[in-house]
Amino acid sequence: MAKFAKGVSGNPGGRPKGVGDLREIAQTHTVAAVQVLVEVMADTTAAPSARVGAASALLDRGWGRAPVFVEANINGNRLDDGGLVGMAGDLLKLIKSRPQIAALPENRPEAAVEPETVQ
Repeated sequence: MAKFAKGVSGNPGGRPKGVGDLREIAQTHTVAAVQVLVEVMADTTAAPSARVGAASALLDRGWGRAPVFVEANINGNRLDDGGLVGMAGDLLKLIKSRPQIAALPENRPEAAVEPETVQ
């Protein structure tokens, strides 16, 4: 994909005019579209999936989509059972035990600096 110079648009003309026109044309048919959805929903000879789809579309447009709730279980990741914190500590120990890491100055005990305390 080509890169454009700073300040130069890859679409200097902006959004094509036809996209907005299509939206406006579609909106003029809202009443007819809702009537078709109602007819399909009420048609007992229509496929059940079509009827449910029409009913769902009507409800979504009339009342908005239903909220989605997510229940999460993080019991295995609590601080007091070692979860993620314990795994991170184990990983850090493993990394520091490697000879090439242990040789770094910041990993030597004599390189440790006590933090200053403000009194």
